[in-house]
Amino acid sequence: MRKITFALAAVALLLTATSCGDKTAMQQQLDSLQTALDERNADYEELNSYLAVIAEGLDSIAVQEGQLLATNATPGESPVLSREQIAKNLAAYKQTLASQRQQIAQLEGKLEKSNANVAQLRTIIRSLNSQLAAKDAQLEQLRMQLGNRDVSIEYLLASMKSLQQQNVSQQQTIDAQKQALDAKDQQLNMAFVKMGPKRELKQLGLLSGGGLLKKSRVDYSNMDQRHFQRIDIRKTKQLEIPYKKAKVLTPVPSDSYSMEQRDGYNYLVIIDADRFWSVSRYLIIQAE
Repeated sequence: MRKITFALAAVALLLTATSCGDKTAMQQQLDSLQTALDERNADYEELNSYLAVIAEGLDSIAVQEGQLLATNATPGESPVLSREQIAKNLAAYKQTLASQRQQIAQLEGKLEKSNANVAQLRTIIRSLNSQLAAKDAQLEQLRMQLGNRDVSIEYLLASMKSLQQQNVSQQQTIDAQKQALDAKDQQLNMAFVKMGPKRELKQLGLLSGGGLLKKSRVDYSNMDQRHFQRIDIRKTKQLEIPYKKAKVLTPVPSDSYSMEQRDGYNYLVIIDADRFWSVSRYLIIQAE
């Protein structure tokens, strides 16, 4: 009897030690994952702020270029530009270029101190600096022509129209860059959702472990995006769950969402999106 009792105690001790070891290893894995996710989320926030600065600058330059041939003539007056009006338009354009050049310089300074992966942004900024330099040269040429009284208004207007035509081509480049920025913005706000029964999740390699006295756990090393539904975290406030019972497997803060039933359907309602997606951009829900 004593031998049986001793053997049972030894088994219990071994299982406890194994369980503690698994928990310690799992906690270390989660801690490492949390650190990596915190760094990535910080990069996301930093990149979003950079994208906003660049997009705003591109818009303001385009608006100002459209005003180069604008007049302040009132109804009934001649709409022809005077030298004084041309000088004002060029001065406003020069101020816009200087402001955007200063903003880009500040952005470059921040990028030098940043650890974020901003290679694409650096390429865009180099292109913008090149375009600003070309615009500065064109502007200086127009100002010199304006100061030369031998140059007629008609010639100045033709030069400014030529500048606008060149800007059409440059605007196409800017639009392409803005599309690239929009694509980057969508990527930064993208998350991945997968719902399914345990067997399916294991077949896809999203769960590992399981068996006697062990629980299955999410395998973060095998997150194949092809198995997930892509969503925009800015627009997704709730998710319909096509199962009577389900549980969230990824480590989402429990107070950042709620599970609700409405009209016979189950929903995961996101209460605090920032906290909900702060740990992981992958959401795995297991049917029960």
